[in-house]
Amino acid sequence: MALSEQFSPTAVRQQVDQLNSDYASSRIRFVYQTRFINSTRFRNLESADEDSMKSSYADRPDWQVNFYVVNLDAWAPPRYVLLGISTFPWEPDSLDATGGILLNWKAVGVGHKVLTHELGTHSVCGTRITV
Repeated sequence: MALSEQFSPTAVRQQVDQLNSDYASSRIRFVYQTRFINSTRFRNLESADEDSMKSSYADRPDWQVNFYVVNLDAWAPPRYVLLGISTFPWEPDSLDATGGILLNWKAVGVGHKVLTHELGTHSVCGTRITV
């Protein structure tokens, strides 16, 4: 399945439903807005392009966590898959345009808990989260 087929409004809704299910016992509920950027420029993201991509597309990073769905295969050695990576809340860029979460398109949708993990990591020190 291609990236554009995997990442759809339905996949986003399913992912937020998964988040709300995972965090329900903590009485945390996520709301979201989406902006689909159908561009091949950063689709297969190289680590050297991370800041450029985030700076191009970040939306109010001081108020909400931005997450980006891309192909992260180039980030891991052969035979391994990186499913997600986030900015730690104590890092200086956690609340600016280069902060946020990268999700491998392979880890989005029904049953995937990578975003649950990454949001937990991102919010360890009480960063305000609006997805």
